[in-house]
Amino acid sequence: MNFFIKNNFIKNTISLFKNLTSSSVFSIKTFIYLFFIFSILFFYQNNCFAFTKSEYSINSSHLYIFKFKPTEVRLIPYLNDYPIRAKDVVNYYNPFILVNGTFFYSNILLGALYMHGEPLSYMGDKRATFYYYKNNTASINYLKYRVRLDICSSTSKCKVLYLDGVNRPQNYYENILYTNGYSRPVLPTSGILLKINEDGTFEYLYTRSAIPSHGEYVLLANHDLDVLNNLAPTDRISVSIEPEINNNLDFYISGGPMLLFNGQNVALQSSKNEYIVNDIKMGNHMRTGLGIDSASNIYVFAVSYPGCTIDELANVLQNLGLKNAMLLDGGYSTTLYEKNKFLVDSDARANISYLMFFIN
Repeated sequence: MNFFIKNNFIKNTISLFKNLTSSSVFSIKTFIYLFFIFSILFFYQNNCFAFTKSEYSINSSHLYIFKFKPTEVRLIPYLNDYPIRAKDVVNYYNPFILVNGTFFYSNILLGALYMHGEPLSYMGDKRATFYYYKNNTASINYLKYRVRLDICSSTSKCKVLYLDGVNRPQNYYENILYTNGYSRPVLPTSGILLKINEDGTFEYLYTRSAIPSHGEYVLLANHDLDVLNNLAPTDRISVSIEPEINNNLDFYISGGPMLLFNGQNVALQSSKNEYIVNDIKMGNHMRTGLGIDSASNIYVFAVSYPGCTIDELANVLQNLGLKNAMLLDGGYSTTLYEKNKFLVDSDARANISYLMFFIN
């Protein structure tokens, strides 16, 4: 009797253990399966779906390219009054991508920038420009704007003179048609240089070079002088910039040169048309830039040290299927940060005044 009870107890215990084991295995398998599905969905939503990262070689340099689906991310421009360390921006905003922006000299932006509903700096006509819209979409085209002169005398009503497609602002030692207080030489090739003082009075500068200090300088073509012939130096002129924008525009930023336009490599020709200085056009340099493809995806790219030529970079981007692409400030300003690390970073210039970063 005792043997029978003992044997039955052992059988029941083994059966219970099997059931529990089977149930536990099922639960563990179910848990692992659900966790796996959740992980895939989470990773896809927060990484793969938002952007993809690729890496290529150009000569002995690395080309990093991030492709963004515009509906999944938001591009934020960050402008500081004085140069700031990229690391400080990373620590404060915690972006998952950060790249340096347009050209600057000291703390003065040299690239065209439109933010908060108004132009903050000017670069000139025929300049490669990245346009970003409120619906997260983007385009890359040549910047168009016009310089407006409101000319007022004491004896007549004010007249308006538009300088369409004529003016471009100072860019290092290249020829200048419009400046706004940059302290670099102006070397007009033709026409008359007009200096406009802070009180609106003006004077002609017939010399072929001038050093702008305070005030604004406009180079007038000969046919524009007819409007000014009857004015006295005590009359007033005000200058304003009217960029071509639409109501959906969030911001634009100029760079240059244009690397690809409508799928074609235009790097060398654009560097001439956009008056890009020789140290950017020639030789191997670290590079940063922006691009789009035919599906409106946004690309951010950077080339590490020792860099490449603009033509080499344009050819690679063309082969990758980009439609339009342009350079931002590169060289010693080159900065590209990916979540938790800097992929490209130059210690030669730790402070940068303009940065852009992406958030979900």
